[in-house]
Amino acid sequence: MKDLLLWHDVKKSGFAFGSSLIVMLSLALCSIISVISYLSLVVLTMTASYRIYHLVMAMVKKTEATNPYR
Repeated sequence: MKDLLLWHDVKKSGFAFGSSLIVMLSLALCSIISVISYLSLVVLTMTASYRIYHLVMAMVKKTEATNPYR
């Protein structure tokens, strides 16, 4: 925790403080339900994109498309 606060590892500290800043600004502008629903929508979009990516790569390589979440 001390290394995170003293910015010894800049990538980890930047990610931690940047993400917490985004969450705090989102909560200041929108309600908690809106923030949760938007985060859920982002996660859903990312998982659907990952699934479509695997389907496209299987079509390009002409192999059998398997479910990456199985």
